[in-house]
Amino acid sequence: MTITEYLDGTRHAASTLINAFTFEWKAHNDAAVVYNQTIDEFDALGAIPPLDPDHFAEHARFAEAFQKSREKYVQMRMVQEDRFEKIQSTAILCGALLQLAKQGLASVHGSKANIPIGRVIGGTNLRNVIWEGRNQTMHFEEFPGKPYNPSVTACFQALEAGYGAKFALGAKNLSVEIIDLLDWRTLQKYENDMSSLA
Repeated sequence: MTITEYLDGTRHAASTLINAFTFEWKAHNDAAVVYNQTIDEFDALGAIPPLDPDHFAEHARFAEAFQKSREKYVQMRMVQEDRFEKIQSTAILCGALLQLAKQGLASVHGSKANIPIGRVIGGTNLRNVIWEGRNQTMHFEEFPGKPYNPSVTACFQALEAGYGAKFALGAKNLSVEIIDLLDWRTLQKYENDMSSLA
């Protein structure tokens, strides 16, 4: 089997996964922007002005603005909770795409050692990020009882050194961070990277 044949045979699955998690990603990012704007509006109101009969109108305007901001804040907290609940689902979708990619590489090349390394990503390479990213995603729940294998640890240490603590290994699925790093938000980008490992 060639990588082209694999991509042709799995295109529908890859497209479905990419469309699903990019939809969730956009919804999450949009909600975060609105949430942060609401927090800024709420904070901008500042302290409640002292009650002064000569400034009743000013106090009434403040109270009205405060109530509207408070209602919006409460509403946004509900949106935030909803988004947090969906993060796990988004991670599962991203993990499924990493599984699809790793399966394709294994189907075409057999062992990891036979796969071209591809583009450089931080202190590692595309092959390692796909292979070890998939392994981390499939086994994160075993940590800390069972440590990650050395190749997963080495890959994520390189990513953490290059891109920060969001790649620190722990009992968290890092597939969203991996897909974001790879920039696989379109089928074309995914297929381009996979084709580069033919």
